[in-house]
Amino acid sequence: NGMSALKVTVADAKAPLAKSVVRKLAHLLTVAGRLRKREIESVGIAFVAEPIMRELNTRYRKHRFVTDVLSFTYQARPLVGELIICRGQAARQAKRQKHTLTRELLVLAAHGYLHLMGLDHMKPSERKHMRQVEQQLLSEIG
Repeated sequence: NGMSALKVTVADAKAPLAKSVVRKLAHLLTVAGRLRKREIESVGIAFVAEPIMRELNTRYRKHRFVTDVLSFTYQARPLVGELIICRGQAARQAKRQKHTLTRELLVLAAHGYLHLMGLDHMKPSERKHMRQVEQQLLSEIG
C-alpha cells in the first residue's frame, strides 16, 4: 500500500522531539522510499546519548568512538530497519555546519535511510552518488 510506519524513540529523553520534527522525519522516509522505489514496512529511530552510541559503534562497527548515525536493516523488502542517532554528536555537527539541530537530524536521517535501502559510501564513486541522492531527498522536503 506504500504506507510507511515510523517509530521514534528518544532513549536519552533529555528533550522530547517536537511533533513537527517527527512529521518531517516521517515525510523524509516516505520520500526516500518513493525515490528509491522501496516499500517500507517500518523504520524506528532511537535518539541516544554519547556513551550509548560509543558502545554501539564499538560493538557493531569496531570503532571506539561516538558516531552520528548507525543503521540496521532487519529485512530488505519490504524494508524493516532502525536508525540510532546520537543527539550530542548531531548538535556539534549542526553547529559546525552552521545550521539548526532539526536540519542536522534530517541530514542524518536521510543518510541513514539510504543506508537502510542499500546505498553505501566506501568507494569515492559511491560516496558521490550517495551525496547526490541525499541532496535530492533533502531538497524534496525543503
